[in-house]
Amino acid sequence: MITKNEYTYVNKKSYLNWTNKSRQLGICKVEKGAANGSCKTTVTQAVKSEVSTEFGLSTTEVSANAGMNLAYSQTVSVSWASARARVGRTFKAWAVGKRTTFNTQK
Repeated sequence: MITKNEYTYVNKKSYLNWTNKSRQLGICKVEKGAANGSCKTTVTQAVKSEVSTEFGLSTTEVSANAGMNLAYSQTVSVSWASARARVGRTFKAWAVGKRTTFNTQK
């Protein structure tokens, strides 16, 4: 007897322009005496995403598992400069992009 497991994605949700508030990329504050009262931030960071799952097959004679792993890595560089701003003004840079969440169901 062969037991076959099928997996499907459920509760899939996508968020466009999602801001990752746990990953602040940089902060810039206009200090007294700053040239033209401007602020510049440059950040280079490696971003990695990974998904893995395992599928099983079993019989009275054979038991096996097959796995699947998908990893994606990209290096991102961001540079930004403010317009003239008053002394004390603070600018924060956050990671923004598409986020997808889901559950797997057997």
